[in-house]
Amino acid sequence: MDKDLIKKMLAVPATIHSVEVTKVAAVVYNAIVMVYTLSGLHKDMASPAFAQETKNIAQILANDIRNTIKWLRVEEIPYCFKLGIQGELGEYYGLNYRTYFNWIKSYYHSRERRETNQLVMNEIEHQRKLKQLAQRYEPTLAEKEQIIKQGINNAYVAYLKSREKSMQAAIGRQVGVVDLGGVMNQYLIRKRMKEANDTLLEFFEQCANYGRVTIFAL
Repeated sequence: MDKDLIKKMLAVPATIHSVEVTKVAAVVYNAIVMVYTLSGLHKDMASPAFAQETKNIAQILANDIRNTIKWLRVEEIPYCFKLGIQGELGEYYGLNYRTYFNWIKSYYHSRERRETNQLVMNEIEHQRKLKQLAQRYEPTLAEKEQIIKQGINNAYVAYLKSREKSMQAAIGRQVGVVDLGGVMNQYLIRKRMKEANDTLLEFFEQCANYGRVTIFAL
C-alpha cells in the first residue's frame, strides 16, 4: 500500500458518514465500473441490466459503509477497490456485494492504514496543542522553537519505527512523514540543516543512514 497516498486521503477532514449517501453511491458505482474494466469484463458491462444492478449494489453498499465504517474517507474507496482487484485485500468471492464489502473492511483495518492514521492523528494533536497554547498566551521565540524541535523529534522517531518495521517485513520502505503546514521543513531549511530541494522524508532518511536516533538533544 502507498502510505503517502493514504496520508493525503486521511488529511481530508470529512468522513464518509458526513457525506450524502447519493454522493457515496456515485463513487462506489464508478469504482465498480473501474473493477470491471480492469478485469477485462467489457461484455458484461454492455448488458442492459448491468447499469441498474450496479446502481442497486452501489446504493446498498454506500448505506452500509456509512453506517458501519464511519471514519473512512470517500476518497479512499477507488483506491481500496483497485487494491482489491490486484489481490491485496484477501479472499475473492466474485464481483459482488460480499467481495466489495470485504475489500473495504480489509483495507480499513489494515496495518498500513492504521499506522498512517496514527501519524496523522499525532500531528493533528500536536497542532491542537500549539493552537491551545497560543490561545492561552503568546509564547516566547525560544518556546516556539522548542515546540518545533519536539515536533521534529517526534516525527523522526515515528519515521524510524515505521522504517524498521518495513525493513523487517522485507517489503520496502513504505513510510511517510506528516508535516502539516510545512513548519518542520521550513525550520530545518532556515537552520541550514537540510537542503531546500530535499523532502523531509529524504532528510530523515539521510539522518537514519548516519545512525542518528534523534534530531535535537532537548
